[in-house]
Amino acid sequence: MLLMRDMPSIKRDFVASKLRFQVNRLNDVLRNIEEEKFDPYYADNRLREVEVDIRGLRKLYQNEIE
Repeated sequence: MLLMRDMPSIKRDFVASKLRFQVNRLNDVLRNIEEEKFDPYYADNRLREVEVDIRGLRKLYQNEIE
């Protein structure tokens, strides 16, 4: 089983950076939900963006395994 520590440093940094970006997006969605001016379309679009990006990261990771 391939672990993150087995990936080249540049790929680990790339994955970590992408994950941090997704955390920031999720924090934006959370703030939007908690505000009085909640916009469900904004939240839906941002969550879809996060989902698509995380799927891309999973594919990248799976390609490293194979």
